[in-house]
Amino acid sequence: YQSTAQVGNVLRRYIQTGQVETRNGLTIDDTAATKQQRQAEIFVTHKVSNSEQSLSTQQLQRNVLQQTKLLGLDGIKNGKQSTKPPLDLVMLHSPLTDRNRRISSYGALCDLQDRGKIGAVGVCHFGVTPLQELVEAGLPPPSVIQLELSPFHQHLEIAEWAQTHNCVLSCSA
Repeated sequence: YQSTAQVGNVLRRYIQTGQVETRNGLTIDDTAATKQQRQAEIFVTHKVSNSEQSLSTQQLQRNVLQQTKLLGLDGIKNGKQSTKPPLDLVMLHSPLTDRNRRISSYGALCDLQDRGKIGAVGVCHFGVTPLQELVEAGLPPPSVIQLELSPFHQHLEIAEWAQTHNCVLSCSA
């Protein structure tokens, strides 16, 4: 959180040089790969916080595209347009906003995906009701649903919904 610029510095250094030194002194060295190969290896995810969710499609899209610039992954590499979207997955961090804000924000992300500006669109911690709201609003189901999954939090109804709508579950315990 609030670390996009720092993460961007590390990503740019890795893509440009193939080397990154971690805080504990470990050096990652991938100088044998090309810049394009290193960029292709990285899967970048961004979460849109509740405070960033907006009724303004343009405002949300500007904010997401600003993140790609802060990360240094705005699609331009070696003077050529990259074929890979700079953000592989953009997710709404939680449903704890209002229905209209969720639908507007999710729709704005779907539009960015349709224009090739981002890869996939997903959601985090959404229950069946907010998931169904998206579909009932005429929007496609999310590509990814991230949630906590454990023997104590099985979320069977969400897992069933995801399977029915061809969504991938990304789970943490």
